[in-house]
Amino acid sequence: MGNDLAPISQDHEVHPSPADQVRTVMSTLKAIRTFIKEEFTPNIDAGLIPGCGDKPTLFLPGAQKAVMYFNAYPKFRVTTIDLGNGNAEFQVRTLLIGRSNGLQIGEGIGSANTKEKKFKRGGDLKQCPLCGKNAVMKSKDKPEFFCWRKKEGCGATFRLDHPKLKGNAGPAPDDESAYEIRNNVLKMAKKRSFVDS
Repeated sequence: MGNDLAPISQDHEVHPSPADQVRTVMSTLKAIRTFIKEEFTPNIDAGLIPGCGDKPTLFLPGAQKAVMYFNAYPKFRVTTIDLGNGNAEFQVRTLLIGRSNGLQIGEGIGSANTKEKKFKRGGDLKQCPLCGKNAVMKSKDKPEFFCWRKKEGCGATFRLDHPKLKGNAGPAPDDESAYEIRNNVLKMAKKRSFVDS
């Protein structure tokens, strides 16, 4: 006795319709926006960088939260370029790898070198008349000096014509210090690449 119903082919793949794909993307975007709104702390996870415009920037803590949200981990690839006299540039490529499937879901690049002003000992920093720390620098967006807390300063601000800051500079940077700061510079390159990813 024959069966009039033909078997359904198992080779036929069902693809979501374009409308279903759009709904999935919209739902994902909504979930990401909700995550950012509820979990990101202003000026800790993201915020404005003085002198860099009015568009918010992602900071390292925010990047770390985002990577956790996407259930991924970073894989760093470092290239070192010798700049002479102990100086070096570190170029870092960060691959974001999904924990569930091992596939790459993101990528970023970043670099840092020992000749950047921020890494030079003393560089453009002046000695603070209040706390004595070598942490005073000129503000990028205000006509004043400030004693930078990130350099262990007290946070005080000073007029540009402050008499104790004229001609006051920290020790001149030297090439020997490049060897001592290479690890910090490498970490900065990795951080920049990670945030970019």
